[in-house]
Amino acid sequence: MAQDNGFQEKQGEVYCNINTNKKEDWHPDYTSQITLPNGQRHFIDVWDGIGKNSGQPYRRVRIGNPVANQGGQAPVQNTQPTNQAMSSDHLNELEDDLPF
Repeated sequence: MAQDNGFQEKQGEVYCNINTNKKEDWHPDYTSQITLPNGQRHFIDVWDGIGKNSGQPYRRVRIGNPVANQGGQAPVQNTQPTNQAMSSDHLNELEDDLPF
């Protein structure tokens, strides 16, 4: 994907930008998109962390949802942390909507 400054993205490489929309601790520190070798494009989320036992800094990377093609449906980004469980009230609401 060519940028205005002449930058040419390489397949399988990621250049992450600081997430200026981060409002909660679970929001990623950096975000980007990646084109996988099979041609699919996905969102990338990156978090900075410190190891509990080692005290050493690390980065956690998650390949997220696919990016929709331009002209198609809008891309869907994750809106909840992956380790957050649903409340029982929310599960009961979902069960009420099931047809069986």
